[in-house]
Amino acid sequence: MAGTVAEAEREYDEFEFWLVGRVVEVAGREALAATPTGKTILEHLATLQNGAAHRWDDRRATVQRFDTNGNGVIDGDESNAVLESFSKSVGRQARRKL
Repeated sequence: MAGTVAEAEREYDEFEFWLVGRVVEVAGREALAATPTGKTILEHLATLQNGAAHRWDDRRATVQRFDTNGNGVIDGDESNAVLESFSKSVGRQARRKL
């Protein structure tokens, strides 16, 4: 059961990321930036891109995403980027648990 719930959460996150990205693509950033609702959509996309949709329990994906120097580990400035992204996303993920 836990695996099914985790899979559903992952699929929801992927769908949301796709959907918001598609809305921005179709409507256009300029048009969205001209309205309060559009600005909210752009802010939401930025939140998703900054790690809100990242599955933090997937170590390999985390290293792949943040290992900018390609040495296979998170170190130096990479660890700061991980911490910043994680802190921006953890509250959002906690609210979404199925």
